[in-house]
Order: sequence, then structure tokens, then C-alpha cells
Amino acid sequence: MLLYLRSKGIKNYLATHKTCKPHIDAGPNILDGWFNTDVELKGKGVYFLDVSRRFPIQDQTFGYILSEHLIEHFTYKDGLRVLKECCRVLKPGGTIRIATPDIDKIIKLRTKEKSELQNRYIKWHMDHCLPEIGIYKDIFAINNAFHGFGHRFLYDDETLQDSLTKTGYIHITRCAPGESGDKNLCGIDSRAKDEMTNFTT
Repeated sequence: MLLYLRSKGIKNYLATHKTCKPHIDAGPNILDGWFNTDVELKGKGVYFLDVSRRFPIQDQTFGYILSEHLIEHFTYKDGLRVLKECCRVLKPGGTIRIATPDIDKIIKLRTKEKSELQNRYIKWHMDHCLPEIGIYKDIFAINNAFHGFGHRFLYDDETLQDSLTKTGYIHITRCAPGESGDKNLCGIDSRAKDEMTNFTT
């Protein structure tokens, strides 16, 4: 990973924040108090970060890292590398929050006896992502979750926890979108603000 240090942004941020918190691949979800980064600089206050390279940052720099719907855009092997690099720059006792699609929720859309929420999600997904299909069928939503949006590898709970353990993390906890036992991490997920966008997270 690479933070664009020729900008004064990261230096100023590190100098003025007691608890340093990079938000990687922030997109439009700009968070106050966080160092918002992205590979595409589309908004004010967003700094360049190329997640395919190494952070030019000293070990144990950050108290928190937020990664929302990013890791699924890497292969499994590259995802391990990203997690390991994030672990390197976290302080002892630091925390990374990862939001990513849950493959089990996606696969369960295929069940014949769907819940009301599952049916609503399929309709929403088709209307927003595949309106040209013109029908509401689980098979299209499932395939799009796997192959759409630039996804490379989708995780279940066991595989994500195993990946985190392999790359140096301990005390791994699963939380609902928007929720956390740490007040610094509550309500910061952009997709947690809407029932449909967080359904598979």
C-alpha cells in the first residue's frame, strides 16, 4: 500500500491527531477525524492511497483502520498481503474494522422458502444493479454479487477470521453493520445506513 506522502496531508494529520485513523478506500464516505484515502481523488479532503503497494509508514503508527467493502476486490492471496500490511502499521492493541460481503448471506438467497427481507433484497438488487434484466430472480443477484463490482474473492466468517489470524490479528469479533463495542467504530459504515445496502455485509 502507498500513502502519497509528497502531500503534506498525512504529515499534518499525524502531527495533529493523538489517535491516528486511516480510512482506506473511503469513496464518498468521508469521516471526520479520520485520514480518508482512496486510489481516486474525487472529493476534498481525500488523499491518495494505492492498495496494491506497501505503506511507506513506520510500524505501529495507527490506532485504528477502517476498510469498508475493499478486501473482496482482491484475490485471497492478495487479501492476506493487505491484511498483513495493515497489521504492521497498527499499534499494539490497535483495531481494524472490516466490512465485506458475507458469502453465506448471498448463497442463502437461493433457498426456495425466502424471507420477506430476502425477497425485498433481490428486488432492490435487480432494480438498482441489473434493471435491464426485467425480472426478479435470485440467480441474477447471486451471480452479480460474485462477479459484479470488481469482486475477486468473497468470504465467509470462518475464512475471514482465519485470514486475520494468519496475518497477526487477535481478539477477532463479528459485529452487525454500524455496531461495535468500541465507540470510535460505531456508526461509521456508510452502508449500514440503509437496510438494503447492508443486507449482505
